[in-house]
Amino acid sequence: MKKYNNGFTLIELMIVIFIGVVLLVMSIRGTRDLLDTQKTSTAIQTLVSSLRLGKALAMELNAPTKVVVSSSNIIVQSKTSQKLFDYSKSSNFGSVLELPKGVSVDAANTNAIGNAFYFNSFGLSDSSNGAILSQPVYITLLVGSHKQKLTVTNMGDILVSPMQ
Repeated sequence: MKKYNNGFTLIELMIVIFIGVVLLVMSIRGTRDLLDTQKTSTAIQTLVSSLRLGKALAMELNAPTKVVVSSSNIIVQSKTSQKLFDYSKSSNFGSVLELPKGVSVDAANTNAIGNAFYFNSFGLSDSSNGAILSQPVYITLLVGSHKQKLTVTNMGDILVSPMQ
């Protein structure tokens, strides 16, 4: 009489389960990195469009404009002789100015005073006297292990670069 071995041994089952767990851990880590990358990209795009809005308002209204970055949102304000425009409360711009959850400003790698950027009709300016700045102003955003440095030159040009 022949003896047939049907089924798998315990060692074979353990190896298959181990390989499955390794693949699952790798996919979870990859998904988390992908989400962090997407959050970073969204935060940078939101900040860049807010800075461009601040620069455009300063040029259009010929009035000083301030862009303040906090951990949850970005406030764009322009003060003219008649009225204070606060685009953070406007229904048209409110959704654009929200930062994704988990995004923070790295204070150690930021030279923006109070996380604020000031614009006049000529470009990036000093908050106290409105003079054009000679040095660029930068701010660093953190999402998980990702760091992005956003630099605004004295003429208001915006540069984005990754940081290690």
